[in-house]
Amino acid sequence: MKRAETLRLIGKPHAYYPNLAKPLGGLTSAIIFSQIFYWQDKATSELGIYKTRDEFEEETGLTHNEQRTAIKKLHEFRTKLIWVR
Repeated sequence: MKRAETLRLIGKPHAYYPNLAKPLGGLTSAIIFSQIFYWQDKATSELGIYKTRDEFEEETGLTHNEQRTAIKKLHEFRTKLIWVR
């Protein structure tokens, strides 16, 4: 099997903003922020998006603990997020 075929079997790539990693406190924070930003305009509720930690793990590969740490850093940088379990 060719490498490209193998990668297609793994799943779709997800983009993030690498230049946000330092200001937001690290790569995991930039990944979470980018994912929330991506879904923001697709929200059907005026409250924003609703994603479980399991959904974020599936989409980003970040464990629950990595997500908690990233969100804590985002709050420290006064990024406005609403995190619902």
